[in-house]
Amino acid sequence: MVTFIRTVAFLGFLLFLTGCDLFPRRDAEANAALTQNILRQLDALEEQGLLDPDTISFVYVHRFGTGFGSSQLLEGRDETTGAYLGAEDMLAFCLANTDDPQPLSIRRCLKRTYAISADLRYAHAGLAYKLPGQSWYIRQSLRASDSGLHFQWFGTLHDFVDIPLIDTRIEILVPTIDLQTKLAQALFQEHVGDVLIDPDYNLVAGPFQDREQMSNQYVLEITAAALRPPETPLTRSHVQAYLRDQGFRPDVILLGGLRSLAKWDTLIPTVDLSDQPYARKYEIGEMITVRSVRTFLTQGGHITQRLEIRD
Repeated sequence: MVTFIRTVAFLGFLLFLTGCDLFPRRDAEANAALTQNILRQLDALEEQGLLDPDTISFVYVHRFGTGFGSSQLLEGRDETTGAYLGAEDMLAFCLANTDDPQPLSIRRCLKRTYAISADLRYAHAGLAYKLPGQSWYIRQSLRASDSGLHFQWFGTLHDFVDIPLIDTRIEILVPTIDLQTKLAQALFQEHVGDVLIDPDYNLVAGPFQDREQMSNQYVLEITAAALRPPETPLTRSHVQAYLRDQGFRPDVILLGGLRSLAKWDTLIPTVDLSDQPYARKYEIGEMITVRSVRTFLTQGGHITQRLEIRD
């Protein structure tokens, strides 16, 4: 019976992940064309001097996806200070300004009070790198379907693209030469990828905890390790503290279908809401999205160019 429930729950989870999109599909011809277009754009960036062919070059590569199913992005600012509001601040406002304290009324208040954006469409981050005279490769993290372990994945750029995609579309963020140099040192001299990977995967991992990890979090923590002051110890908790000090802000989202799965999170190993204190009751949480990584890097002056590439 438990096996049957697990199977049904997992199938429901796959349906949820499609959101309002059609099922992902693998179009080998379109994916190959997309790969070639990406390579042409990377060659052009090299010609512009934004990538150095004589050193290790890096770009952030983001896949267009389901945007965490039916989840929606909330944005709000403090009227006095202009500071961005977190999930707790938004929830506190609605609890204090809603006559009916029932969760449904609070969720309506959240949707009514705070702007809803659809900018969650790039859902998965990877780091692409190129050694002098070699091809482009990708460093990302994935969850093994057999063991359930979260692991580093190495492959070619085409491998990264040549999977079932919602849409043949890729986002490229080009780091400054300074950040590229620091990423090269962090990954190839300090081996931060080996140090920071956490075997416990969670799609909705809390942004500032070191017990589990999601793929976007892995890329962000590698970046933080590369940017941190030299005297900072290389641990997940220390790079997360660095991110806090530098003003990193996870996105606030209405969890949508993820909240609906809350009752099943003991059966579905990729979803654990333990670190989302308001998710089960009010549907609101904080996550490390591609958008939050992009915002952090851009506001910090670490990105020179952003490209959207299609086949």
